[in-house]
Parts: sequence; structure tokens; C-alpha cells
Amino acid sequence: MTVAGLRLAVGLVACASLVSTVAREGDGSAFHSSLQRGAPTETLLHQFLGAPDGAFPYAGVTVDAHGAVYGTTFSGGTGNCNLYSGTGCGTVFKLTPKKSGGYSENVIYSFQGGNDGSYPFSGVIIDSGGALFGTTYRGGGSLQFGTVYKLTPKNHGYVESIIYSFETSGGDVGALPYAGLVAGKHGELYGTSISGGAHGQGAVYKLTRTRNGYVASLLHSFLSDGQHSVEGVEPYGPLLIDAYGSLYGTTYASAGGGNCFESGCGTAFRLSPTASGKAYTESILYDFHSSSSGAYPMAGLAFAPDGSLIGTTSEGGATYGGVVFDVVPFTSAADSGGYAEIPLHQFGTVTGDGQNPQGGVVFDTSGAMYGTTVEGGSNGAGTIYKLTPSAGGGYAYAVLLNFGYSNGEGPTDTLTIDGTGALYGTTGRGGCCGDGVVFKLTQ
Repeated sequence: MTVAGLRLAVGLVACASLVSTVAREGDGSAFHSSLQRGAPTETLLHQFLGAPDGAFPYAGVTVDAHGAVYGTTFSGGTGNCNLYSGTGCGTVFKLTPKKSGGYSENVIYSFQGGNDGSYPFSGVIIDSGGALFGTTYRGGGSLQFGTVYKLTPKNHGYVESIIYSFETSGGDVGALPYAGLVAGKHGELYGTSISGGAHGQGAVYKLTRTRNGYVASLLHSFLSDGQHSVEGVEPYGPLLIDAYGSLYGTTYASAGGGNCFESGCGTAFRLSPTASGKAYTESILYDFHSSSSGAYPMAGLAFAPDGSLIGTTSEGGATYGGVVFDVVPFTSAADSGGYAEIPLHQFGTVTGDGQNPQGGVVFDTSGAMYGTTVEGGSNGAGTIYKLTPSAGGGYAYAVLLNFGYSNGEGPTDTLTIDGTGALYGTTGRGGCCGDGVVFKLTQ
């Protein structure tokens, strides 16, 4: 089964009911749950109903300065698609805070499955003018290789334009963009695709803004031909960009061996721009050559306060339930500038632990990090966890929330944190109708 198939399958197994005190409010589209006195409180901002509303929000959300929440659903909407589970080609939605409390939902675009794209696995980013940018996994032409789209505010609504179709180059610049976008200093957009590129094993691409639109360029093609000692393939996660324009990411699998099924266990990589800025040099920061150190990273990386790189693997570790890891430079001069991996938490090693994180981590101002797991927890439907720095070094681990279908099931992407420390996210299943929810967790 492909990774996309694994994500689609999340939540199909019935889970036990959430053991909590639940108080419904308003029109029933939101409820609060608290697992114990003093515990963080979850609020469901929206429960998806299926077409013509959205369905299956696998991506995380973006919160603007006014508190509005933007995201995508993989299915639902008004488009005539039924390639995957569910009806509809996917949507982009906006949740606007109401003065009276709660949120009102507006589907601001329904993908139609043609040149406009279909099936977005990733969320959106927002520019200073309020325009939204994102990718669709399929659509864009007869080959259905995916698109990069823009939604521009106009007359109290949004107008969609396709700024790049992966159909254009026949996959040479990439195909099937699973992850979303990251913006550079001058409005350029960077992304990854799990297929396409010069070797068909995935790519990193750049879209440069010009007077006449955007021009696509290929920054790196991943390759698995048995001739490279270490090389990643299939980058599912988004990129991370630093102040110098270097790009960081992960690949789901890798060439060069390892004890993982059929292929290597994945990599963490860096692409550094040359002096001209027109070419990039790849460095493999860490090769997950053994499942014991973690395997199959699906999420992107995040900078810790000390500048090290934090990520997750969806599998591997002590119980094969996944790992939160830190990638740090070697300190010895004899180590020739390489990197080492330090496991911060191995899932499944404590009672009631989460399992199989597909999303990455976010940090609060104290240096604590937060993430989600697709499975595990007291109800088997996934968790929200927290890793708090300990005074003597290391991190203290805690499960903040157990999902249990009625309050969501199987979160698959990275959380968003606001200035108050509140966490926002989605679950691809669960809620009132089984089509997923948008939630907020306050501490």
C-alpha cells in the first residue's frame, strides 16, 4: 500500500468512545472536551459534513492575524471526483471567528478535478495581501500530475489561478506534489514532489515570480539506481528554509541499503545554494539506515531553539511506533562535519503512548515541542503529545489529548501554534459525520 493509501485508511477501524465530559454549544458544530481536571481543553471549531462541504482534512491549518483559520480537505466540495474514498475533488475552507463565539465555515473554493487541480493533501500559506497558495496532488491536465494554485481575494470571495501545472513539463520538474509550499524572501515558492524529476524518484522545485507569472525550475532530482551509496527518494514532507536560503527536508525512503522493507529507511537532507544562487548542492545530514533509529519520515523538519533540526519518523524505533529525533552536528574535529541523530522519544515505550507520527513538531516560546500521532493513545485513535525540556537535559514526555472518534480520529499533519500557545490542527476522520474535524487545544 502506498503512503497516500495509508493516510486514506486512517480511521476506518471503529474506536472506543471518548471518555470525557462533553458539552455541546451553539449549532452543534463545536464541542469542548477535557480529559481530566486541569488538563488542556479541546474545542472542535468545525465538523465536516461531506459533499458539498469538505471531507477528510489531512493537512494542517494556517491562522491569520485576525484569528481566521484556513485549510484544505482532500475530498468533498462540488467537484465530480471519485478516484479515492469519498465524493468530491477537495476544497479550500475558511473558519471565521464569530463575535458571539464559535466559528462560521465558508468553502472558498471547490476543486473540479480538471485543469484546476484535485485532491489536496497539503494546506495553504498566506501572503501579505491575503492571497492563498497551495498544491493539489492530482489534476492539472490529462496526466493528473498535480498543480500549484493561488486563490486571490476579490469581491468578498476568491478567484483561483493555476500558477504551475506539473503537466507542463511532463514531470521533469516534479510530479504528484504531496507537500505544501514554503516562501522565500522575494516571494519565490519552494516545494517537493514524490514523483517526477529527472529520474522519476521525486524532486525539489522552485517557482520564481516574474511580471508574466511564475517560472518553474528544478533544484534537485532524487535518484535510486543502486550506484549512489546514500540518496533519498520520495520526499513527502514540506521544506524548511533558513536565513541563507538553504533548504532542509526529509525523504520517505532511500537508496544504499538499510534493514527496512524493500528500500532504505529514509534521509534528512540539505540543499545549499551555490554562489550564483542558480544551482544547489545536496548534503545527506542523516541516513536512517536502521529501523531502530527511526524509519520512513513523512514530515518536514523544524529548527529547535538551539538551531538543531527536529523531526519525526512514522515508523521504526524501539517498538516500531516511530521516533521524535534531533539531528545535530558532530562536535569532534575528527568527525569531518557530519551529523548525528539523537532519539528524543520512541513511541510505544510508555503506557497509553501514541503511535506512528506522520506530522512534525512545533515549538512554543519556552522551547517545549508539540506533535500528533495517527494511532495509539487510550482509544487507539491518535494523540497530541508534548516534549518539555528538562533542567538536567533531555525532555519530559506527556500525552496532552487522546482522540476517540467523536472528538476526531487520526491526525496526520503538523500542528499550528499561535501567540497565546493555543494549538490548531485537523483529523482526517471522526467527528459527527466521520468526515474529520478542525480542532483547537488550549492549555
